[in-house]
Amino acid sequence: MLQLKNDTPFQANMHLMPGPDGIDSLFTVVKGTFTLDAEPRPADEQVPVVLADEYYGEPGETSIRAASDLSLTKPGTDVLLVGHAYAARGRTVSEMDVTLSVGPVYKTVRVIGDRVWQKSGIGVSMSAPLPFEAMPLTWERAFGGSDTVDSELRAEACNPVGTGFRAPDGDVELDGLPLPNLEDPRHLIGSWKDNPPPACFAPLCAHWEPRRSYAGTYDEKWKRERAPYLPDDFDTRFFQVAPPDLVMSGHLKGSEPVEVFGASPSGALQFRLPAVALRIAYVLDSDTHLQPANLDTIIIEPDAARFALVWSAVLVCDKNARRVKQVGVTALGRA
Repeated sequence: MLQLKNDTPFQANMHLMPGPDGIDSLFTVVKGTFTLDAEPRPADEQVPVVLADEYYGEPGETSIRAASDLSLTKPGTDVLLVGHAYAARGRTVSEMDVTLSVGPVYKTVRVIGDRVWQKSGIGVSMSAPLPFEAMPLTWERAFGGSDTVDSELRAEACNPVGTGFRAPDGDVELDGLPLPNLEDPRHLIGSWKDNPPPACFAPLCAHWEPRRSYAGTYDEKWKRERAPYLPDDFDTRFFQVAPPDLVMSGHLKGSEPVEVFGASPSGALQFRLPAVALRIAYVLDSDTHLQPANLDTIIIEPDAARFALVWSAVLVCDKNARRVKQVGVTALGRA
């Protein structure tokens, strides 16, 4: 019987499924939760591996609260920040920036208090932003949403659950329409006709762009020649759940510096990723096959005073899956 031998303090899971090329493969996922300290250590409570996307509300109508940790091969490391923007020292502000940097990845989101479009005799203008102490960093607060034109649905393909989107000839009432709280400071909204790129640090849903474009073509040819396997034009970038500017080209290794400004009531967060590498050993009959474990995802959660690292490894086993007796997980380095 196949056994998972986990010699780390982290959570682990394994699953057998066809890889992108349709060949049965045994995937191993390891999730390590760490304290959000200047010198992080493994947390006493290790967060389980998330087996399926968890939403803030109804799937398809709300954004992802916690993305699934299970996937096929990710080409690079996803960097996610989940939580709130906080004004410094408990004050209220009407505008502030949240900045995240992990190794070479750097991103800033402008956070603005609640505003609406308002009509007047001279046209349409923004109301003054209301002050706030904390603001959720969710896609519902970023630019996006949907509208209808002659009963035909139009939506912001990169964020259909957001706010502020209105088609030029759409049915959504402009007067009183909320503006987004989260904006890209390089593309601030100046007119109700603007369609800026949505800005957030949270996971993308599978049916949003750009993930949707990577899913491949499921047509009659696919049904005849490939189903139930992934289509020939499937792109593994589909599994990257972070916004494109928070996806690494390649995988981080550990020990990279991390800085988060504006997402914790205690102030700036500065630390280094743990210098941990994993060894995944697959025992097939009497032979041991060592497979590299890639750092697939970094999830920073200041509200919970923790962050998680998710690694994955794979053994392409084809028809030999039943001959795999054991999967061993060992941490190398400081854990």
